[in-house]
Amino acid sequence: MPRYLNIALMALVAVLLAGCGDEPRTDSVLRVGVARFEAETARSKAQRTRGLLGRSKLEPDRAMVFVYVKPEPKCFHMRGMAFGLDIVWCLDGRVKSISRNVPPNCRDKNLLRSPGPVDLVAEIAAGQAKALGLRVGDTVKLNESAE
Repeated sequence: MPRYLNIALMALVAVLLAGCGDEPRTDSVLRVGVARFEAETARSKAQRTRGLLGRSKLEPDRAMVFVYVKPEPKCFHMRGMAFGLDIVWCLDGRVKSISRNVPPNCRDKNLLRSPGPVDLVAEIAAGQAKALGLRVGDTVKLNESAE
């Protein structure tokens, strides 16, 4: 294949992929009480660090989930976020606490600390916990699908 065709093909692929980089990929289903969310699980350290940064919104039926092998206290921040969240802190398959309507760029660390050890944290759109009637003690189940 001529060199200019290779370059044109690579440029086309780069342009097509550029629009897909921030597209959320759901890989699991999260159930909290009777509510159901299509969830994106942050598995790697880089995914956990980035979380939802760079996104313009989170749909009401979507969640970002952080799973931890060893339960321990966690602290999340909202610096650089474009939208607010509800943060659902979970331990042993139950909701332990909910931080509701956490505003973007919030710097109040007390608001974003888990109430003790947690093994799963779910970020959902601000207001959804109240709208769906989520409560402390609700059951939590994450069904991860094969990628």
